Amino acid sequence: SYPGNGEVAYLPWEYQVERDTPEELCLRFFVRLSKLPMRLEKTLTLKSGVPSVFVEETLHNLGETPVAFQWGHHPNLGAPFLDGGCLIDLPGGAVEVIAGGDTGVWPAVRSAGGQVDFSRMPSPGSMTNELLHVELTAPWAAVRSPHTGMGIGFAWNGAAFPSAALWMSAGHLTGHHHHGG
Repeated sequence: SYPGNGEVAYLPWEYQVERDTPEELCLRFFVRLSKLPMRLEKTLTLKSGVPSVFVEETLHNLGETPVAFQWGHHPNLGAPFLDGGCLIDLPGGAVEVIAGGDTGVWPAVRSAGGQVDFSRMPSPGSMTNELLHVELTAPWAAVRSPHTGMGIGFAWNGAAFPSAALWMSAGHLTGHHHHGG
C-alpha cells in the first residue's frame, strides 16, 4: 500500500551539488523507491537575475518489466501571501467539482447555489473546502495578489501533465489534512 501522496514524499533523498557559481546554483536530488525498482532524479536550478526555479525530473525504471505509475506535483500556497483577494489564473478548460460533480468551464461552475467563480480565492475563515479537476487548455497556472502586486506562476510539460487538481481550503479545519487541528 502507498501513502496518500505516493512514497517519494516519505523517503530520505540524497543530493549532489552540480554547479555552484555566482551565475548559477544547480542541485540534483535523487531517491530510490522502496516498493518498485525505480529511481527518481530531480534537478533544481537557480540562475542569477532570473526570478524562476527550474525543475527537471527523470524517473528511471531499474527493472526489466514496464511499470505503470502516477506522477504529480503538490505545490502549496498559504498566508501571508494567499488571502481572500488573490486571483487564480488558469488558461481555461473543463472543470469538475470532485464533491458533488458540478461541472463548467474555467472559472465558472454552475452549482445548486448558482454560478461559482473559482478564479477568486475565498477569504480566510470562510470554511471553504473545494477540490476541482481542471482539464487545462495549456500547461500553466498562476496565483497573484492585487493587494501586494506579487504573484507566482507554474509552467510544465503538458504532455506529461495534461490536467490539474486545484484544492481550495480557507479555514476549513476538519477532514483530510486538518482533522480538527
